[in-house]
Amino acid sequence: WVNRPFFARYDDKAIWLNELKPAFGEEKFFFEDELKQMHRKSGSLWTARGDAYRDHRNFPVNI
Repeated sequence: WVNRPFFARYDDKAIWLNELKPAFGEEKFFFEDELKQMHRKSGSLWTARGDAYRDHRNFPVNI
């Protein structure tokens, strides 16, 4: 997903990915299906810092 921008509805209080909503009437972001599949296969997700996140919707925007 490198260098692929995505659009979210503006929310000045959103600081986490799970607080963002897709823009332009979309129901989900382009990466959600693949991310869910990756999570199901591995059981967890890891950031570059090595922190485990059990739920992809808890990824902070500013890691």
